Amino acid sequence: MTHSKVVAGWKMRMKGFSMLRCVNVWPKKQTSFFLSVAALFLLGTTAGAVTSGPVAARSSSGLGRYNFNFDNMAIIKADDIANTPPADSRYFFHLLDHRSKYATGFFPGGIVAAAMPAQREIAETWYHYQRSGLQDDLFYNEVKWGLDQWTLSFEAPWQHEHVDGTRPGASRNLDGFDNFAISFRSPVYQYVSSDGLWDYSLVPDFEVDAPSGSATSSGTVVYPQVYQLLGIGRHLSLQGSFGTAFLTGSKLGGQVEMKWSAIIGYNLYHKNLPIPGIADITPIMEIVGSDPISGTNVGQQSISMDFGAEINPMPRWGFLTPYFGIAAGPALTRLARVGDDWVVSAYVAFALP
Repeated sequence: MTHSKVVAGWKMRMKGFSMLRCVNVWPKKQTSFFLSVAALFLLGTTAGAVTSGPVAARSSSGLGRYNFNFDNMAIIKADDIANTPPADSRYFFHLLDHRSKYATGFFPGGIVAAAMPAQREIAETWYHYQRSGLQDDLFYNEVKWGLDQWTLSFEAPWQHEHVDGTRPGASRNLDGFDNFAISFRSPVYQYVSSDGLWDYSLVPDFEVDAPSGSATSSGTVVYPQVYQLLGIGRHLSLQGSFGTAFLTGSKLGGQVEMKWSAIIGYNLYHKNLPIPGIADITPIMEIVGSDPISGTNVGQQSISMDFGAEINPMPRWGFLTPYFGIAAGPALTRLARVGDDWVVSAYVAFALP
């Protein structure tokens, strides 16, 4: 899930979902700590990219979906990985590995779940949530930029909410920008096996969602979380996220929720599925959940699941070639159905040079 969707989820479940006001101010010392760590990662990973060998140059040449080697059905050819001495591929205090697939497009970006891999793109994403008497449409305008393996992203989501009235003419609509979100993520540890078939990255992410002042916006959200990504072989990928969202500065202020998500993807390259004009298709399954850790609904998890695919055309127009994603699925738990009975999502994105 794109992180600022936390606010929309809170607002959709606010009836019967009161929480204790346990967090009202994010401590300044903690904010300074996270900013210092982010700056350290930025300097370290960028320095590693500049001073590294040919494998790093290939990874940092572009963080979109166009680093594929279609003939060999691998993002970075297995021969290249195997022939790169593991001792020479480590950098940033020996914690990161230039052979990692984290920034190559191997891992699918989340459609409803969190986007965890390194990305450099502009994207427009549409989410449609629906339950009896309520329809919510969110349009996320996103810009993601990075160098080597870190990503800085900005989101400006537009929300349209329609509520059916109990009598003719009583329906209402709400429109406006939801919270603006800015986030930073960078891996802190990576492991790549000698044959390149096992590929693991541990990635912290820190986000702040600021209110836009519109009728659909809410209070400030501070959202630290951790991602784990595992590539197995040339096709299978597993991703998981876990974090805690703190909402402050509104009538819903003080709410705290634990958030988590998981993504399973299987890359089908052109050799596996020779569809004209299509470089690869990645079927995915996502599970997204939240668990309030204070208030009357402690222990009542909200869990939803969706199935979808990412579709990447052959890059005939270079960076002007769009790539797509679509997913749909139901709510699995009673608390999730208070917010939305089902969700449909689709996006179109362009890689940035």
